[in-house]
Amino acid sequence: MSDDNPKEPSTPRTKRSAASGLALLLSIAALAASGSLWYMIAVRHAALFQQPIAEEVQSLREDLTQLKQKSDAAEKQIGTLAEQQKVLTEATRKSYDALSKDRAKWAISEIEQLLIVANQRLQLAQDFETAAIALKAADSRLRALADPAMTPVRKQLATEINQLESYERTDVSGLAIRLASLVDSVEKLPLSLEFTYTPANTTETKETAATQKSKEPAPQRGFFAEFWRDVLGLVRIRSNTESYKPLLAPEQQYFLRENLQLLLLGAQQALLRNEMQTFDHNLRTAQRWVNRYFDTNSQAIRHLNSELEALLKTRPAEHAPDISQSLTLLRNITQGPDKP
Repeated sequence: MSDDNPKEPSTPRTKRSAASGLALLLSIAALAASGSLWYMIAVRHAALFQQPIAEEVQSLREDLTQLKQKSDAAEKQIGTLAEQQKVLTEATRKSYDALSKDRAKWAISEIEQLLIVANQRLQLAQDFETAAIALKAADSRLRALADPAMTPVRKQLATEINQLESYERTDVSGLAIRLASLVDSVEKLPLSLEFTYTPANTTETKETAATQKSKEPAPQRGFFAEFWRDVLGLVRIRSNTESYKPLLAPEQQYFLRENLQLLLLGAQQALLRNEMQTFDHNLRTAQRWVNRYFDTNSQAIRHLNSELEALLKTRPAEHAPDISQSLTLLRNITQGPDKP
């Protein structure tokens, strides 16, 4: 075998080894390039974001500082407001207390006035209804006041209201109306002096003339007899024991009726004021005048006399229940020595 034999061709295995080595080198190179690129990006990123982050952090710190200052200021304001609120609350409480005291004073004054009205109406006019209404109104005000110190006053009020409602009393208003009706009837009452007296009976006159004639002396003839008859004709002597009252002039009749009306009106006012002495005096005086100056035989005068008698027999309550104790208790409580 000679030395001129040609070289053997390369095998596929050798080619694969070379390709693998080349790929390895390329991978290393790519990895190095990637690391370099990553480093450059990281450095650039740090360079780009490092300063803004620091500024942001600084800004946040400044904001926190400002917030803390504002928080401190707010706490101070809250403290100031709390003090002001406390002052306002105290002032409001004092104002409310003062207002409550004023309202209580007004209520007490109103209650006192109601009790005064009740006593006046009962004592001066015997007005039981109005007195009871005033006492009930005073009790209602005391209930709304809700003051325990007023409990004795309310108990006394309950007693006085019960006394008024259970008291048997005369119908004073009805009596006053009856008197007013009598006053209106005075204008139509017949006067006894308005009637003409009946002349003497004719028979009696003839008998009297005959008697008188029998007493005359026997007639004489001649001039003297005629003269004597003429003289006797001029003079007549009558036996009459009846007394005649003079007629009243029209103006006197007017004043008589007016005075009688004033007497009845005075009795009415005395009745309403519970002045029984004046009431009796006026009615009895009216009775005397009626029987003296008016026609007692007429039906109107008989009716008037019966009404006057009935009124004189009616005795309104001279002593009404005492309702002044509640007023005394109220004044003792509100105006005691320890009260301002």
